Amino acid sequence: FDVDRFMHAAKVCFVRLQAANDQNRVDDLREFTSPEMFAELSLEMRERGAVEQSTDVVTLEGRLLGVEHIGEGGATELASVRFEGMLRESSGEAAQPFTEVWNFTRPTDRSSGWVLAGIQQVE
Repeated sequence: FDVDRFMHAAKVCFVRLQAANDQNRVDDLREFTSPEMFAELSLEMRERGAVEQSTDVVTLEGRLLGVEHIGEGGATELASVRFEGMLRESSGEAAQPFTEVWNFTRPTDRSSGWVLAGIQQVE
């Protein structure tokens, strides 16, 4: 398991999700989220409607919390990443701190790549 490569991809995913969400790019989200996560995010976008959003990722740090095998026979790999940093959700607004744990999954046989399967807010 190449931790550096995975963490780089996880950070790219974080920034990409912010941009896709801001611009209501549902098709982009579908490419790197699980079906359940996609359904949740697309519902949030529909509820938001045409309200414009512009998220600026001011700082972003990530730490791999662990990788484990889950599911029947360990058929799925689960990698959890703790993200911390500062986000600005509209211009002229002060950046706010955030801490989240993102869960990524992929089949153990690596027949497909990592997808975002869940986001947990950390208080």
